[in-house]
Amino acid sequence: MLKNIYKSSWRLQWLRQAPLAEAIDALAGRFHQAGYSRRYSQRLLWIVGKFNDHARSIGIETAEEVNDGLMRHFAEKRTNHGLFAPIAMHHFAQYLRDLGIVATVAAPHLDDSREPILRDYGEHLCNVRGLALTSRTESLRYTRLFPTWLQNRHGDKFLDRLNGVDVLEFITELAGRHPSGSWRNNLCSYTRVFLRYLRGQGIIHVDLDRVVPKLPNRNPCIESWRPPASP
Repeated sequence: MLKNIYKSSWRLQWLRQAPLAEAIDALAGRFHQAGYSRRYSQRLLWIVGKFNDHARSIGIETAEEVNDGLMRHFAEKRTNHGLFAPIAMHHFAQYLRDLGIVATVAAPHLDDSREPILRDYGEHLCNVRGLALTSRTESLRYTRLFPTWLQNRHGDKFLDRLNGVDVLEFITELAGRHPSGSWRNNLCSYTRVFLRYLRGQGIIHVDLDRVVPKLPNRNPCIESWRPPASP
């Protein structure tokens, strides 16, 4: 069903590569039947195609080898696509669940230590700071990156081990992936506000918001930027 969405022969050839070609084609059919616009469908399928490349690169040979953890990790790493990556992977995961390839999880994320913190922070943004939904959504989109990065580094007790080095290395790593000065500035700003929230709630006991650096605006390539050396 990819031919209903793409006319480009090279794009079709790329999406029809192993190991997930059949699943991607079926997902395209779902998008077409659901009445999604071609442009929206193309955006989501491009991300799933990138996941297919990733799966192939780590030795996955069939869709049966794909699992929720792999898809979630991929979506979290594709931060340059904003909300499109988790949306695309949600659709793909749902397709695999419907086929019985990936097990259905009755209550996802209940054991994820990030979720209570982010939920409470979202309520703080709404009830205390009075932010509109669009502002809260943007804030949480950037904010979620930090606890996700920390959890990958320290595990579920990531806040107990949080320190200034973590903050600097998080900003360095993620900012290095993005040439956009506005994106980098947003990353720093929202991370700084989140750290102030954690300090105000007594979740952390050091003013780590002061550690968040100010990044250059004009240089589109910041690979040469590094956090200052520890004294």
